[in-house]
Amino acid sequence: VIRAKGTSFVLVSMYLTTGLLEKGENSKKLAQISGLLSQVGLPFILQGDWNMTPSELCETQWFAKLKGATIATPRGITWTCTAGERMLDYAVMIRELEHCVWLEPVLSTTWRPHMGLALYISRRPRHYTM
Repeated sequence: VIRAKGTSFVLVSMYLTTGLLEKGENSKKLAQISGLLSQVGLPFILQGDWNMTPSELCETQWFAKLKGATIATPRGITWTCTAGERMLDYAVMIRELEHCVWLEPVLSTTWRPHMGLALYISRRPRHYTM
């Protein structure tokens, strides 16, 4: 849980297994994340390697249950994985945070074939109503 002046939110760094979408091991991971979000009842940012494109994630039952969620992709790029030039690394967040949170690519990493992402949060998040 991140606490800032006037607001608190949950920040989760996560990784989903390649090729499973919301099945098998990923089903367990997504259920754990859902349980955490339900328990704390706070706005959230889930950032990581989803190993599925944003459009594939939007088609899952899991995403449909996240009412009011949106997907944020890194600024200025169209893909984050050089294998197939696909967008696999991004953030899912409650819509009320989208105006004070953004992602930028970090190109100088050793996480090939993926690039790193830097998550930025406005210095005045309480300016935004949640």
